[in-house]
Amino acid sequence: MMEEFSQLTIEQTDATVRVKNSSNQLVAQFPMSSDTSTDKDAKNNSSQWQSGQLVVVSQGKHGGKITRRYTLSSDGDQLFVTTRIDKNSSDPPVMFRFVYDPMRNTAEEQ
Repeated sequence: MMEEFSQLTIEQTDATVRVKNSSNQLVAQFPMSSDTSTDKDAKNNSSQWQSGQLVVVSQGKHGGKITRRYTLSSDGDQLFVTTRIDKNSSDPPVMFRFVYDPMRNTAEEQ
C-alpha cells in the first residue's frame, strides 16, 4: 500500500480533482462541490478549496465520514495529506498524515 502513495500527482478540472500515483494510475477522484449536483457520487463525496487547502469529504464504507486535507507547507516544498476518520460511534476520530517531498529531476542531478 505504501508504494501506491510514494508519489502523488493532483490534477483539477472544473468538475473533478484526480489523484494519481507514481505509475500514473488513478487512486482517487473527487467531484468538485456543487450545491445543485444531483449525482449520487457527488452527494457522498465532495471536494472544495478552503483557505488554500483542498478538503475532500466522503462517506466511509461502513458509515461515518472521512475528511482529507491536501495542504502545501508554508515554503511550498512539501505536500501534507491529513486524513481524519470519524465513525458513527462514540469512538474518538482516527487521524494520520502523509508528508510528500517534491520529486527530484534526475536530469538536474547528473
